[in-house]
Amino acid sequence: TPQDSPRNSGLRSLCFVDTLHGWAVGTPLPQGITAIAATSDGGATWKSLARQSKGSFTRVAFVDRLHGWAIANYGRRQFVLATRNGGVSWQTEKVMRTPCLNAIGSAASGRVCVVGWNGAIFTTSR
Repeated sequence: TPQDSPRNSGLRSLCFVDTLHGWAVGTPLPQGITAIAATSDGGATWKSLARQSKGSFTRVAFVDRLHGWAIANYGRRQFVLATRNGGVSWQTEKVMRTPCLNAIGSAASGRVCVVGWNGAIFTTSR
């Protein structure tokens, strides 16, 4: 069923931690704004949260309603970002000089794994 979503981004990745709470991240459209949208009603409605003026979020994973990680690209650099407030703000955890990260996933333990080219694996904890 089509839903209304923030129209200022091309959404690329989605993560739900339960049947109600989820996040979607996007890549910039001509306005140059990247959106992170959140839902607390199972996707019936979405609210824009954090925005950044540069780069694109390509993947997202949350382990609970507050703690999440994302992969973002900007130019020839790639970032692993973390949030501890449900996506309202994000902090840089790791900077890659060459984009090589492809996927991110969370485990019940609260750990997040990021994987990429040439066998790259990074593990974080809450």
